[in-house]
Amino acid sequence: MVACPATTTTTDAGTDAATFDEPLPCQPDASPDASDDVQPTHPPFQNACSPAQISDYAQCQGQKMTSLCEQFKPGGPGEACGKCIETAAESPLWGVIVFKGSTASMNVEGCVDDALGTTECGDALHRLYQCEEIVCSACTGGDFRSCELQATESPQGFCKGYSDTVLDPTGPCAAINGDAGLPCAVQNCFPNTACTDTTRQQVDWLARIVAYMCGAPTTDCPVGSTNPCP
Repeated sequence: MVACPATTTTTDAGTDAATFDEPLPCQPDASPDASDDVQPTHPPFQNACSPAQISDYAQCQGQKMTSLCEQFKPGGPGEACGKCIETAAESPLWGVIVFKGSTASMNVEGCVDDALGTTECGDALHRLYQCEEIVCSACTGGDFRSCELQATESPQGFCKGYSDTVLDPTGPCAAINGDAGLPCAVQNCFPNTACTDTTRQQVDWLARIVAYMCGAPTTDCPVGSTNPCP
């Protein structure tokens, strides 16, 4: 039960001065086909996970405290919570984490759809993430981030069209690209970029997105991207 969140892009490009002299050795030389195979996501606040289970799952995955994972397996006390969080790609409704075989990714696009009450932005994000994963799948370490930037920001980037759609101030994701920052509910869907410790960031992100999609209903606004790491 290993969950690897999909690579996400921040809503501000943040690398305006980036230049790219030549393709990375790990980047393919043909444009990928980012087909739209996204499935609907179940509504938020499924009330399937208790606060303790949410904390345990976040630590199990983010801090690799694997002893906390056992409860989410079939027959365990957290089975219903685990089923809300983890779904297969072929499931009619996606949860927090989607498995394609043994590969897992965070369903950021579905979370955004839930938060905005539409599907247009989530679909645009899904196509962008899928393109980045195809283009940069052979990259590791720092090369992956460099490839991701090249694919989305270079004029010849394979994924620039998808990135432009997401960042368009009048496009389907305009609500998450404004100067006011992410709307309250959408904050659950993205990592807290103010948290520079990657493990703590991952645990915090998992706890927030699981609480939003599988926890009890609440009107509290989560930690935003400008807040310090908890």
